[in-house]
Amino acid sequence: MTALYPLPDAPLTVGTAMEMIRGNDPQWILAPPHIVAGIASEKKLIEEVSEKVTIIAFGGGPLPEAVGDSLTNHFRLFSMYATSEMGVVHKIVPSGAWDTRLWNSWKPHPKDNIEFRFIGDDNYEAVVIRNSNVDEIQPVFKLFPELQEWSTKDFFKKNANKEGFWTYGGRVDNIIILSNGGTINPSGYEEKITNIPSVKRALMCANGKPHPALLIELAENSSSDNPKVLEYLWRAVDECNHIFPPQATVEKSRIIFISPERPLPISAKGSIQRASALKLYQDDLDRLYS
Repeated sequence: MTALYPLPDAPLTVGTAMEMIRGNDPQWILAPPHIVAGIASEKKLIEEVSEKVTIIAFGGGPLPEAVGDSLTNHFRLFSMYATSEMGVVHKIVPSGAWDTRLWNSWKPHPKDNIEFRFIGDDNYEAVVIRNSNVDEIQPVFKLFPELQEWSTKDFFKKNANKEGFWTYGGRVDNIIILSNGGTINPSGYEEKITNIPSVKRALMCANGKPHPALLIELAENSSSDNPKVLEYLWRAVDECNHIFPPQATVEKSRIIFISPERPLPISAKGSIQRASALKLYQDDLDRLYS
């Protein structure tokens, strides 16, 4: 099998990924979520890629549910999980026909010895327990030989369709803790708002505050001065307010539109750098809650 890698001196985009696919004959793709979502955004790209590729794997962050549900009808789609300290975690794949409901979940191999510990709201943190057999010691304990267990700081949810399979939720640090003690996992809310055509990115924030707020970065062809854009956005926010727990309710007055001069900072994986974004808009948030 021949492995293909993007050029190191240029960012990986959907365009460069498609050039690699067109110029070669790949059977499967491993890519960050924003590339996979880009392929899914156009029917002609899905059709073109499916002429060569049968398997798509993604990692580095969650893939929007609507994107995955669409792609799993065309490819054998599954998630990967890795950390800098552990490398790629070994996963168990069921034999037989691929269950399309498992595209967003994985089951760790027993030798990786991962324990999922409840942290609230159906969320579980993945903790690696040191193997007693010296020949089976996981990579993280070779880096930190003094440790007996290591917290990944990643949280997961149980897959309702398959026992022992887990769905990535995000970083534990991303869970919002309100001043009244309530907690919010913002990923689902943010995903639904980001799926709106006029929205490019959305970030919920409220640590230490009584109520959550939303930072909204609109798509290039949308404007907060457009009444139709605002009406459609608010309708989606109102829908989310009824879907998610009461503590996640966002009022219209707690929506901040991102300035084009100060876009939300993005990582190489295409995800929002939450801490940097909150720092960038700290003054705006302080005024909102004052």
